[in-house]
Amino acid sequence: MLIHKDPSEIEWFKCHLCDFKAKQKGNWIKCDLCDFKARHKGNLKTHTLMIHKNPSEIEWFKCHLCDFKAKKKGNLKRHMLIHKNSSEIEWFKCHLCDFKARHKSNLKTHTLMIHKNHSEIKWFECFLCDFKTKLNDTLKKHMLIHKNSSEIEWFKCHLCGFKAIHKSNLKTHTLMIHKNPSEIEWFKCNLCDFKAKQKAHWRRHTLIHKNPSEIEWFKCRVCDYKAKRKDLLKKHTLIHKNSSEIEWFRCEACDFKSKHKGSLKRHILVHRSR
Repeated sequence: MLIHKDPSEIEWFKCHLCDFKAKQKGNWIKCDLCDFKARHKGNLKTHTLMIHKNPSEIEWFKCHLCDFKAKKKGNLKRHMLIHKNSSEIEWFKCHLCDFKARHKSNLKTHTLMIHKNHSEIKWFECFLCDFKTKLNDTLKKHMLIHKNSSEIEWFKCHLCGFKAIHKSNLKTHTLMIHKNPSEIEWFKCNLCDFKAKQKAHWRRHTLIHKNPSEIEWFKCRVCDYKAKRKDLLKKHTLIHKNSSEIEWFRCEACDFKSKHKGSLKRHILVHRSR
């Protein structure tokens, strides 16, 4: 058993790009019904459940307070938080500032991004350019800018020609474009007629009903700026970063680059109209 072996006796599988090493060599597990593949059996099970199972065969986890239902118990648990008052939630609180989060993983990310000294951080560095990041997932996303379109494993829509680099973008596309309104789990405002297909849009809307004193502000630790939304704070913090720390979004057709993905998308339209 590997867990009982002395480290010196183990045949390690080492990454040729960094110091990472593992006791087991990762083999891909393939889906029998499509091109999806995963390193972990649990991920394949989730994929099969979310994509291929007939809704009539699924054991749904249902909310007893509204019409929400989920294929996974963890998603139902997350959903239940929207029915709780702020005072009822068991918050994960930062011991260094006023930040608090509903999920432990969000607190860990906050501590890493805000409070850790640069010298203590294990940076994830790109071996093709000067980019480095505190999060492995961010590095993975960054690496896609170095790939040719033919090398990327696209997530393709089976209903139209849309394709996305990230699975989450494909899910959003399917929800926004192809789902019948009657099939959609709408996020409804209990103070007006507003409803949204995405929880993030619903949460953004609810801010218009709140008094400034009730809002959990996202504050800049370098200046007095504060925002109602985390994404606005992230955009703001770019003004405090050195050029070398920024993940630039670059145009493949010219020298244009931007700090914001949306700006790059708008710029690309210039080339398409020519």
